[in-house]
Amino acid sequence: MKKTTLLKKIVKVTAFLTAFSLTNGILPIKANKNLNYSVLIDNPTNLENIVRTDPLLKMQKKIDSFERENFKEEPYKRVDTRDLLQKIIKYKLNTGKFSPEQTIGLLKKGITESQGLPGYMDEGYIYCLINQESYWNPKAESEAGARGLGQIMRNTWKDYCPIESYNKAYDPESNIKTSVKVIKGNEKYFKRFHPNWEEVSREEKLKLHVAAYNWGPSNVKKIDWNLNKTKEIPRETRDHVKKILNDYNNLSN
Repeated sequence: MKKTTLLKKIVKVTAFLTAFSLTNGILPIKANKNLNYSVLIDNPTNLENIVRTDPLLKMQKKIDSFERENFKEEPYKRVDTRDLLQKIIKYKLNTGKFSPEQTIGLLKKGITESQGLPGYMDEGYIYCLINQESYWNPKAESEAGARGLGQIMRNTWKDYCPIESYNKAYDPESNIKTSVKVIKGNEKYFKRFHPNWEEVSREEKLKLHVAAYNWGPSNVKKIDWNLNKTKEIPRETRDHVKKILNDYNNLSN
């Protein structure tokens, strides 16, 4: 997305927020009354300077930067905790022995204590990942020895929880928090080693994250980040990528 296009979108959102806030009196930051926002949308020549000086535009630019992390695609529908709770209840989605509210609480706490997710992810994506890994069974253990909701291997647990016993992997809160840490660690790996990570589409990033979580980021790097090399990818990893992305797309729509 070009800078001018991004700034235009910021102004459009800002114009809406301004009108809404003036009507409802809920926005804590006042807009610059001397600015004609509708004119700025069509004449962005001086928009860069205005963004730096107008508090409302500065706030929106900060929010956009935090949420999107310079993501270059069109806006997408997020599945946050409120939406996820409604869909779990409406469609009777699996939460194991946890109530829908407990499931949301676990996700929210794990994500918060891990200091958030990459900007293009949301709670719905983590829900689908956990559901595929363990079917929301905190005592799940694979043949390879992976444990808990996020099916974390012993060596991975040591990397992210060096002072905690591996038995703690059976604890739902600790497991989800560590699972999110693993995802964030993989994100750092992608940013460091993928030659064009910022240009990769959101859908492809989500697929690569599933593959890295299940198979390891270094293995994904060995196949040149190309998930079409199906003969070189374990069947379990291929199945995980297909199932989790399919579930997530259904959840988003």
